[in-house]
Amino acid sequence: MKKSVLFFALATILFVPAIAAAVCVVDTPPGDATAPYESCDGNLIVNGDFEQTDPALLGFTSDYRPYLERTPGDILFTIPGECFQATDCSNDNMWCDGVWVIGQNPANYHLLWWNTFLPDALYGVGNFGDHTTNRGNMLIINGSTQTNPDGSSKGVWRQTVTGILPGTSYSFSFHARSVYTVAPPEFTVTAIVEGERVQLSATPFVPVAGEWQQRTYTWNSGTATEATFEITSSNLIGVGNDYALDDIELCQSNTICTSTDLISARHVHVGSVVIWKDDGGLRITYLVDEPWCFTELHLAVGMYESDIPQTKKGSPIPGQFEYSYQPDVCEHMYTFPPLDMDPIEATCPMVIAAHAVVQCSDCQRWRTETAWGEGDRFTQKDWSMYFDASDCYDSCLIEPY
Repeated sequence: MKKSVLFFALATILFVPAIAAAVCVVDTPPGDATAPYESCDGNLIVNGDFEQTDPALLGFTSDYRPYLERTPGDILFTIPGECFQATDCSNDNMWCDGVWVIGQNPANYHLLWWNTFLPDALYGVGNFGDHTTNRGNMLIINGSTQTNPDGSSKGVWRQTVTGILPGTSYSFSFHARSVYTVAPPEFTVTAIVEGERVQLSATPFVPVAGEWQQRTYTWNSGTATEATFEITSSNLIGVGNDYALDDIELCQSNTICTSTDLISARHVHVGSVVIWKDDGGLRITYLVDEPWCFTELHLAVGMYESDIPQTKKGSPIPGQFEYSYQPDVCEHMYTFPPLDMDPIEATCPMVIAAHAVVQCSDCQRWRTETAWGEGDRFTQKDWSMYFDASDCYDSCLIEPY
């Protein structure tokens, strides 16, 4: 955040003698510790609370510059006597736009963020502790006034996440707080999979000054097992545009209740069938691995094997299955709309027959094949199968009348 020379001179004359000793001290948050914030179960974000300060273990990258006024290996401090040297940004101090630091109190890094001595209605409201415990670390940012060369917003925070389950819904969330009362950040979150960028919300998140605020986004992994998440701010204003981030999380927002392999040509693994629950009900996702893809899907759900449409000799009839999907082109992933829960809950136990027609683009032996979700065979005369999914509903654990 750059100020005019006159304004800076006046601020220095009026305020520095009184508070220089208070600001240029060991980074200390105000107030007492609070009950620790509990992250969501299975959080996949590394160091989302910024308590790890070893530069080699931070877990994130940024298009912004790190605060360089520090001793080797330490990013948590302020050098006494140099806190207010804002005339030279070659050393990337926190007076400079587009700079970040991990710290415990924003006010210790910038005179105009010190709300104890400046009017809250006009300037800084940055004298506060982190979101996690009020005594820990947060990511403190002086917002950038520049874009990337291609015109896109600079990435404030970015992390590549592994261990993602395909066909799974996730919730990405973070807490933010503005440290200045004008020109707050305008956050956008983007998920990047194999170079393809997907913005998770069309509406920017604009946190207000004076309190921590959380924003949550929903993302479905599709076929991805790895993704990069990026937080950007489109605000390029130099006066204001200062903020803090904390407690970044990525957790499953649905529950996988069962899954099975998708088998083609009697013994060839070509993908999987995943059954999971969300607020909308029971969902079933087909995932077909390269070099295979599917051209038809057929799905049947019943209480017993006999409820699945079959011939008189016991072979299933996929064309008569209740649910089906036929894409215009060969695809790798599809999730059926939520199944009607009431009839399913009323017919426990529950079995599923998952059928697919799959193709292999570069296989020498197979071109087009039938595939089934692995389980028990309908008949020993062919290899069509069904599998048990009773664990997907608590009511199925009760013996039926």
